[in-house]
Amino acid sequence: MDKFKRSNIFSKPLKANDLEVYLRSIKFDDRSKKGTLSGKELKRILLVNLKKYFRGEVTQDFIVNLASAIYEESPEEDDVLWTAICQLTEISLPRFKKAPSQIEKIFRSSLEMLRKDLQKE
Repeated sequence: MDKFKRSNIFSKPLKANDLEVYLRSIKFDDRSKKGTLSGKELKRILLVNLKKYFRGEVTQDFIVNLASAIYEESPEEDDVLWTAICQLTEISLPRFKKAPSQIEKIFRSSLEMLRKDLQKE
């Protein structure tokens, strides 16, 4: 599913400004326009990238921006996906300033929530 190989294009972790290249590499916009991105597929994209975050392959900003992009394209109501997106994007709002340890917990809980939900399907 995630055909984007960081090592082929970048030698450093993906940052927020690398998001467009990543989204093009997985044909995100094309698939979204065709209506072929299901909630399950969007969860997988977010889960794969959260795993990459914990391996140091993508940055926090990359994840926050990816979550925002997924929110804009989410085709259906999905409590697990929306909860994860809200948790991840909230950390970028000044009024919800979080300590690094709190951010790590949010990222970890989102990863676990998505993993458990996808295992059920």
